[in-house]
Amino acid sequence: MTLAKKIRNLREKNGYSISKLSRHIGIDRTSIYRWEEGITTPTLASLTLLAQFYGIDVRKLLEDNELIDLRLLVKNLEARVEKLERKGEGP
Repeated sequence: MTLAKKIRNLREKNGYSISKLSRHIGIDRTSIYRWEEGITTPTLASLTLLAQFYGIDVRKLLEDNELIDLRLLVKNLEARVEKLERKGEGP
């Protein structure tokens, strides 16, 4: 199962709308929607918030994901590092 599907399934299984989840974890609705659609991948910090909210280990969200999810995660991390480097805040 993809990370996007896991995020959506957890939300639906626990009876939350995107808006309600957004309010509980402090992340905007658009971000959650984009995660569930597989448009973007949540940061590790966001994944940790989700895992804590649902009372699961963050590894449960990451295990058995399709390779495409991992590639998207790497791509997003690389883009963020590049952005920080341009600002002079990177490694």
